[in-house]
Amino acid sequence: MKLLYISISLILLMHINIIAQETTPEPITNVRVSYFSATTDDIIDVFFQSLEAQLAENDLTLEIVELETGDPMLHILFRPLNPRGPSAQTEADTVYVLNPLQSPFEYPSLTTILTDRAVIIAAPPEISAQFATGLLLFIIGNCEANTTDLFIALQGAVENPAWDDQLNFYLGNCALINEEYQTAIDFFSLVQNDALNNPYWSTAINTSFAYIMLGESETGFQLLGDLIALLPAWSPDIADVLTRRAMLYAMTDNQAAALHDFEAALTANPNFAPCFYYRGIYYADLGQIDAARADLQRYLELAPEGEFAETALEYLQNL
Repeated sequence: MKLLYISISLILLMHINIIAQETTPEPITNVRVSYFSATTDDIIDVFFQSLEAQLAENDLTLEIVELETGDPMLHILFRPLNPRGPSAQTEADTVYVLNPLQSPFEYPSLTTILTDRAVIIAAPPEISAQFATGLLLFIIGNCEANTTDLFIALQGAVENPAWDDQLNFYLGNCALINEEYQTAIDFFSLVQNDALNNPYWSTAINTSFAYIMLGESETGFQLLGDLIALLPAWSPDIADVLTRRAMLYAMTDNQAAALHDFEAALTANPNFAPCFYYRGIYYADLGQIDAARADLQRYLELAPEGEFAETALEYLQNL
């Protein structure tokens, strides 16, 4: 079956669907979690018993898999509050690092990262398991009332500003999934900066997308412009932010701005593989086949087993 040439705007507004025939996905009934522990078995048992019970309330079963081979949705690190001290012996000594490894978004321009690609919390295991339940529901795209109510119920459960930042971030993401763009903006407005007043660039990306979907592109791009102006040239995030802004420019048919940002991203990081992938797709959409082929081949050189490797290969075979 031949690959479809899909415009960049459709790639951004829909999922990357390279097969002409659409299929209805099977409902998800189990979730996969991996973990690594530097604490006691008793605490792990309490956490997973609570997690299993909460998932069961949502008609889901829990499967514990290997990180490298099990394709987990969430990876959990149990570690002592003081990494240099002895292994944690009590609930109060335990930190839970919840690493979302998958995303429910059909929009490649969006990120589900708030900071450090993880939710890092020091909380009782039952509360930590409740947050993990919310993340798993979010990852499978379940942002119905039970999921948002779960996140709202957790607000204030831990006396740490970062805790509510994480909750508001995922409430905003749920609003995006539900196409409630103004609600998403309202939640994201609560988490524009961290405790040190550094901007959360993932929040800015998602907020900008919401503004664009509301027809307020100027506001969305101004927000991203302000963020990029704050990022130092050595920031490891700048190539990613520029690539994502390029994709949003492409979505709004601003070809010159999109190509400028793609080039700026590669100037910041000449080996940033996702930029070559997305620019290659965009070049194909513009009919610049040689440029598209060169970028997709470069992506595969840099990331032969990357997230988009299979799609890049199929595009190349049909260019």
